[in-house]
Amino acid sequence: MVQQRIRWGIMGCGFISGDFVEAIKLLPASEHEIVAVGSKDKSRAEEFKKKHELSCAVAYGSYDEFVKDANIDIVYVGTRNNQHMDDVIRCANAKKNILCEKPMGLNLAEVKKMYQVAKQNNVFLQEAFWSRFFPIYKDIRKIINDGIIGDVQVVQASLGFPILEKMERLYKPELGGGMALDLGCYLVQFALMVFGKGKKIEKVCANGWTKHSVDDTGVFVVKFEGCKIASLVYTGTTVLKCGAEICGTKGRIEIPSDMNAPDKYSVTVMENDKECTKNYSHERPKGDLSKFHFPTSNGLAFEADGVRKHLLTG
Repeated sequence: MVQQRIRWGIMGCGFISGDFVEAIKLLPASEHEIVAVGSKDKSRAEEFKKKHELSCAVAYGSYDEFVKDANIDIVYVGTRNNQHMDDVIRCANAKKNILCEKPMGLNLAEVKKMYQVAKQNNVFLQEAFWSRFFPIYKDIRKIINDGIIGDVQVVQASLGFPILEKMERLYKPELGGGMALDLGCYLVQFALMVFGKGKKIEKVCANGWTKHSVDDTGVFVVKFEGCKIASLVYTGTTVLKCGAEICGTKGRIEIPSDMNAPDKYSVTVMENDKECTKNYSHERPKGDLSKFHFPTSNGLAFEADGVRKHLLTG
């Protein structure tokens, strides 16, 4: 039985794990607690613990010992992409609930195996697509479902930053590198969210460019049944607009920037043969942004809190 206060174990001591910890610290201590940090190197776990001021957490230098900690309710898996399957299975076999950083696996076979083992052990397993927990994503789903912009016909979205050569995990194929797994996946999940589970994908046209034997830039054009189209562009070599537009028969929704972690959007509809646009915003949780490696990572608090609610409601 999960307690009202969720006790987190952090697996992996990289940048994203650090940002997740700092985001959790923005939430009420009565609801979230970090009790353990796991690494393959105990000195690194100790260093991570000190850096993020986790005085009450236990540092482990072995993942096998880490997952034995009886105080952990759920493990945040923030290891490298190529390690996710082994780490998730290790946690599931230890009867730990799991939030695994995206991409959960390098391919469909890996993901299926992880879910199979999680089901066998009756534990919670979720891919950490933090975007889905943002209040603005909830707003967008409601606007679409309420028919405010009519029948959605087209989705356009882009996401790009010059990051490919800045991190080893991005440009080494053996580490699960490539920008489709790092950025392109945000665009795909967005299109799937908009068009919903009921729309069958009829055709995918894709093109891309490679560097270091991984994809650095890509374009997806996805045709869903009913002649609905998603046009998606990602890159790790330059800055794109990083926005998204959802176009329906009665209007459109636009996220001007940070489509994977939005704090503002607009809705445009036709009124008396004229376009009427309303702007909306929802701030990310307030905190000291200097403690985060990535500039919008305070939004990870939405994800942590959403997972807590899922665990408490079963």
